[in-house]
Amino acid sequence: MNRVFKTTCRSANLQVIGTKEVDILYIKSLLKSMRIKLTFKMISMVARDEALLDSRATENFLDLKAWKELRIGRFQMEKPILVQNVDGTNNSTGHIKYFCYLKIKIRDHKRRMKFFLTNLGNDRFILGYPFLKEFNPRINWEKA
Repeated sequence: MNRVFKTTCRSANLQVIGTKEVDILYIKSLLKSMRIKLTFKMISMVARDEALLDSRATENFLDLKAWKELRIGRFQMEKPILVQNVDGTNNSTGHIKYFCYLKIKIRDHKRRMKFFLTNLGNDRFILGYPFLKEFNPRINWEKA
């Protein structure tokens, strides 16, 4: 079963809304991304970390090592999804088989969001399109 995503594209006087079926998730781009600071609050501790904010990542991703450190649950996907790096090569994890949920809070806006578990190399978190759509942060890409 393919995953179906709704996409919205806006231009000066044009709005296109459509759906597309996806068999492959793309991790990160080198062009439209920046790093942001995060604070994690858990029952037993508060941790600080950094995430890659990436406008071209199709989903939110969490590195498998970071997931183990956080000691949170995970869910198995019905059908694994192939994940590719921005250069078109397959990710070393191959197919994504698991995901987890993290609660994200920015000021008064809270949302439980899905994160796909895979190998992110030097990155621990990638906040992609779903995060950007939900929270719509103000970003100065020139100063990123």
